[in-house]
Amino acid sequence: MKHAVPSVHETKTNWRVTGLHACRSANRFIDQPRRYALQGCAGIATQAFPYILATILVLRAAAPAFGQAPLHPATPAAQAPAAQPSLTIQNPFTDEGSELKNAESEISNGNLTTAIANLNPYVMAHPDSARAHYDLGFAYFRAHQLGNSIRELSKSLELNPQNSQAHKILGLDCSTVGRYDLAEVELQQAANLEPDSAEIHYLLGRLYYTREVYPLARKEFQSALKLDTNYMKAYASLGLVMEIFGNNEEAVKNYQAAVRLNEQQNLKWAWPYEYLSAYYNRQEQLHQAIAYAHKAIAINPNFDLAYFQIARANQNAGHWPECEAAARKAIDLNPRTPDYYYVLSFALRKEGKVQDSETALQTFEKLHQNQQTESEHWKKAREQALQAASSRSDKP
Repeated sequence: MKHAVPSVHETKTNWRVTGLHACRSANRFIDQPRRYALQGCAGIATQAFPYILATILVLRAAAPAFGQAPLHPATPAAQAPAAQPSLTIQNPFTDEGSELKNAESEISNGNLTTAIANLNPYVMAHPDSARAHYDLGFAYFRAHQLGNSIRELSKSLELNPQNSQAHKILGLDCSTVGRYDLAEVELQQAANLEPDSAEIHYLLGRLYYTREVYPLARKEFQSALKLDTNYMKAYASLGLVMEIFGNNEEAVKNYQAAVRLNEQQNLKWAWPYEYLSAYYNRQEQLHQAIAYAHKAIAINPNFDLAYFQIARANQNAGHWPECEAAARKAIDLNPRTPDYYYVLSFALRKEGKVQDSETALQTFEKLHQNQQTESEHWKKAREQALQAASSRSDKP
């Protein structure tokens, strides 16, 4: 994450085109027993979970609020479109009657602790029930217990590999713990089983976007929109991709489509307004930037990035008291984002508050260093978990 420029939306113009097919190597896992193919993923989720919480902050947005976009991105590339998996049970199984319906109802109603408590003994008594393993894996996913979710969904797919929903949720599990190669395998399997699912194409687009494989991301978002012309988040995400490609006209067109659908469908999702605010800040159209940021705040009063856009606009306009106030509000809402302190330091210095400016700059440097350290810890823990999983899978 670069912090030389005090902007969380500096557009990246280069993408890893040469790596478009690198993740295809994960397809070898399909031909292996799934318990080995995904063992590394489960190891990461369990052994490296503290670092996941510290460095992959999207966990805060998982479960019922998984539709929220990732926390505090550094650039449009990092600002991955939000995943919003279906939050109701979608079971193709017909082999067990209505015995699991109560647990499934608890999951749909958000009573995850009760559902998990009821499903665990059921799974022990019915170890060959693909439906029960799927239900339990989905409940664990909603409860942020990704290692357990991976284990149960993997077992479900061993028993019934035709469940597109299990592939989908397992793909999201793998993506959250940073195993994008396995996530692509699972989401591609889900798309093969359910090719008319706009949601699965959207999630594939989100995965490619996160990996900065923008041509494939664009393709998947466009596929999602062909299947569902009212898919608001696909329009918003396609706007981000088009802006990265330098097609600002198409980017704004898609952002505006997302805003229109957001209002028509009363979805109350603040991100399209923030995307437009950030876009107009980059174009130095400051009144537009501030106006859209305020619309985002009207939907979500605790949206720190919207306040940051207001701070940026006032910084560009030289309105230092307003810049300071907005930056402080963003920091109050989320004190862990370094860029907020950078802009605050700049405003304070312009106001002649030299000591306060130095304090803010020191906080920026400390948080930036902490992020780098946490990232290194996460990488190390991930490598250790993969090595441990590989060692276990080699044993007879």
